[in-house]
Amino acid sequence: MADSALYSEPNLQALTGLQWLTRVPLTLTAATDLVSTLPASALQTTDVPRYRIAGVCSDYGGGQQRWFVVESQPRRQSDLVKLEQTIGQAAQPAQRQLDRLHHKAFACEADD
Repeated sequence: MADSALYSEPNLQALTGLQWLTRVPLTLTAATDLVSTLPASALQTTDVPRYRIAGVCSDYGGGQQRWFVVESQPRRQSDLVKLEQTIGQAAQPAQRQLDRLHHKAFACEADD
């Protein structure tokens, strides 16, 4: 068992033949792609309340692996709040530009 620093292609090749357990970092494109494309229907409820899990096969680093995607309801709620804040911050400059355009005089009705 090790932290996610273990999870690199050279290390995985060195661990061939051994059993190991680690977290796959989301800095890995394959992990990010999996998390963003995994359908909600693939996640199964667990005995632990507010958690769901999906097992997925991967061949990252040249060897067969079994990855588990774990979804926590509290973490999901936290991520949604952060996403709403990010969207709100991105919308502010656009709203200011729209307000400026509303106050601008145009040459003809077609320009409005």
